[in-house]
Amino acid sequence: MNNVREEAEAVITKLRNHPCLALWCGNNENDWLYEVEYASGRIDTPFYGEKIYHQLLPELLSKLDPNRFYWPSSPYGGNDHDSEEIGDRHNWQVWHGNIEPRKFGEPATQNYSVEGVSFKNYKQDFTLFSSEFGMHASANAFTLKKYLPAGEFYWGSAEMAYRNKDDHHHKGLLLMEGYTGIPQSINEYIDYSMLTQAEGLKLAVEHYRRQKPVTSGALIWQLNDCWPGTSWSMIDYELLPKASYYYSKKFFAPKHLNLDVAPGGTITLWVLNDLIAEWKDVVVLESYSFQGERICRKEIPFELGANQTLKLAEFAEADVLNGCLPEEIVVCVSSSSGACDKNLYYLKDQKDLVLPPTVLSVTRVHEKNEIHISTDGLARFVKLIPYDKSIITSDNFFDLLPGETKKVSVKQLDDAGMDLDQIEVTCLNKQ
Repeated sequence: MNNVREEAEAVITKLRNHPCLALWCGNNENDWLYEVEYASGRIDTPFYGEKIYHQLLPELLSKLDPNRFYWPSSPYGGNDHDSEEIGDRHNWQVWHGNIEPRKFGEPATQNYSVEGVSFKNYKQDFTLFSSEFGMHASANAFTLKKYLPAGEFYWGSAEMAYRNKDDHHHKGLLLMEGYTGIPQSINEYIDYSMLTQAEGLKLAVEHYRRQKPVTSGALIWQLNDCWPGTSWSMIDYELLPKASYYYSKKFFAPKHLNLDVAPGGTITLWVLNDLIAEWKDVVVLESYSFQGERICRKEIPFELGANQTLKLAEFAEADVLNGCLPEEIVVCVSSSSGACDKNLYYLKDQKDLVLPPTVLSVTRVHEKNEIHISTDGLARFVKLIPYDKSIITSDNFFDLLPGETKKVSVKQLDDAGMDLDQIEVTCLNKQ
């Protein structure tokens, strides 16, 4: 205990003046998992460390940093430390298939099925603060090829399985089975796992943000990685971003337009403003066929105060379909002033979309270090594949509407000299 006291004093005095420090937390998941494991009959030991988290640390903090809040653990609070009613919560219904709610003393159970692990279950979570949630995705091909032994870069290889350090490897397959379908090749696995992770985190964060101020925060597990393989990270071991990283730049934007889609039911339009200035604008809601025909267009003006959310409008799915099939259209919401990025939604899961083959037109503008991309039909999940980890793109893993042109800036972090011609551009439905 003296050793811990000495270390804690050093850490507290070192970090207490950092401007980004919001609160002190005693441990990660120790209180929650101890109670779960004890109630499930898997352990019968005392709660090792309890005196540290509940006596020593709060005692030291009351003296060394008395004006900051202390939270004994994360998650913590309620009748089950992972309760949504009190404190913060780690949402592992998605991915781990945890069955919630439970109460102290009840065994923990999981539902390992397509429905049980689905990222759509995030919409059932009305926590006060979601302090940990996420799902697996593959590393980029560049990273895998660098570290996999010769002959192991293929879907189903023993080495690829070894590089998944989670229990119950089939959870990732169940997630993809429900949304993209099960991959049949290593390239499909990379794309499908990244798309599932990105769309799942988008759905989660938009849901949590819509609940503000009841839900006051969302922290994704995890940002970066210590392992070249499959994990929850949004940036892989070679520091190459996955699709979810680029998605997050948009779904965490301070000004954000989004839809809450209930397939076959209603489509609800929300406006989110995290800035301390009011937002007055016009939302343009449009639906298009995958060939580019505009199916509907609606303009909805709004005024939204600082740091507020607004449920702006609600439509029946039939209002945006206008007789078309839901698997054949995309819905776009945008700001008429250009105050935020446009946001695209599909009314069916990826595996059920009837995406026509599309032709990408790619122009490499060497004097500007830009790549211009356009398409004759909707292009799903357009990605620029770097030939080196030092290549950085301003955007990646995006969708293009028919006739739209996207200009992507490219730079290189070292002085090796960049070759735009080596950067491959493709998409899921490329002809």
